[in-house]
Amino acid sequence: MLSNPDFTTEAKYVPYWDYTDEDKRCYKNFFSGDWAWKQADVIAEDPETHGSTFVPLIIGSNKTTVSVATGHTEYHPLYLSIRNIFNGVQHAHRNGVVLVGFLAIPKSTKEHLEDKDFRNFRRQCFTPHSPRYLIL
Repeated sequence: MLSNPDFTTEAKYVPYWDYTDEDKRCYKNFFSGDWAWKQADVIAEDPETHGSTFVPLIIGSNKTTVSVATGHTEYHPLYLSIRNIFNGVQHAHRNGVVLVGFLAIPKSTKEHLEDKDFRNFRRQCFTPHSPRYLIL
């Protein structure tokens, strides 16, 4: 994504401030926010990272169900993007979002849906401490 020529005019690699016509600061894209400035300051403090840029990763999933050839197993796609590219590019998906894997969604019969162990297992599937449930 960083080298994609389609993003040349629709990405930032250093924080910036954006203003409205009324001279009020506005926050349209990630790099116009204060947190991006703070991260750039951290990078600038270390001489070994001079010349580097901040590339924040965004990982997300949605409830699109992938069911072709999976039998009774349900998966949700897991996407990755970088916040250097503008919001409009990400929302239009113009190669600003890539598929990195699928999250398996555990299913059960009605008799087990209220089972404490099953509910605990299902909850653990979606914590960052349980990457073993990610299917790549």
